[in-house]
Amino acid sequence: MALSAVVIGPNHLEVVTSAPLDPGPGDAVVQIVSSGICGTDVSILKGGIPVAPGRVLGHEGAGLVQEVPAGSDLEQGAPVLVDPAIACGRCGLCRDGHENLCHNGGLLGRDMDGLFTNIAAVPVTNLYRLPPDFDVGLAPTLQVVATVVRAQDAVTVAPGDVAVVIGLGFTGQLHAQLLRHRGLRVLGIGRSEGKRALASHLACEWVATPDEAAVALTEVSPDGARLVVEAAGTMPALRTAIALVRPGGTILCYGTYTDTEARLPFYDLYLKEVDLINTRASRPRDMVATLALAAGGAFDLEPLVSDRLPLDSAPEALDLSSKGALKVLMTHARL
Repeated sequence: MALSAVVIGPNHLEVVTSAPLDPGPGDAVVQIVSSGICGTDVSILKGGIPVAPGRVLGHEGAGLVQEVPAGSDLEQGAPVLVDPAIACGRCGLCRDGHENLCHNGGLLGRDMDGLFTNIAAVPVTNLYRLPPDFDVGLAPTLQVVATVVRAQDAVTVAPGDVAVVIGLGFTGQLHAQLLRHRGLRVLGIGRSEGKRALASHLACEWVATPDEAAVALTEVSPDGARLVVEAAGTMPALRTAIALVRPGGTILCYGTYTDTEARLPFYDLYLKEVDLINTRASRPRDMVATLALAAGGAFDLEPLVSDRLPLDSAPEALDLSSKGALKVLMTHARL
């Protein structure tokens, strides 16, 4: 029997012994070795995103294949990353390559049981073999990288361009690293001195506080930044992005906004002729691209992991994440 972290109700998470699996005809059985905690998990636990009572949380996970349907090229013991986005593959959105927007799909850990468990049954089409020698314990972070890859796929940039990343949490750090990998010069904006120092070490040519941002950018690119990535998900950060983007530039709204109304300098959007782009989740091709980037060493993920706890400490792990830890991973006992 496996352990699973399940939501009983708002702010009530328990680690329980889970029922035996009942895999579907297209499912693989995966021993989950490691999982990562996301803001979505925290929102579900707090009651901000409703789920069925008893739902197994978690959508960032990686592990080892135990069983696969006939015809799969995965073998027992293969290390895999789980894509948590379930798409039907048949609707118009899926056929157009927008599997991330499928109306008939769902997300593991929200719409169906997730990956905070020792053993999971998932569609075999949602499994991706990890690159050789890639640490399966670190691999859940690749699911997040795929969402960043998808976001950056939506913007056009060129080597030597100046980009700004606002918000130097886990995803902001990933954006900065991938932009540097693409040859851009990156200014990182964040309030935390520690996160600014990490960004400076990993990817950013310059860093500044929000109050220093305008002056810092003027010194390196007087007309503003060709690309501003807003990775904080707040209206003040979006206002800052509008102020920093150059005329004819692009703002990539990666952060998730829950506001239903806001005071923004809308005339500046018009005056500067700004492209405002937002993306959601990732698509299968983004997972493939992410694994290729990982194999090529395009980013350094280990410094972004702030905490590691065992699965049976899931309540403490989610509490750490809710208090601003950079990235919390959970280690699952091997069966």
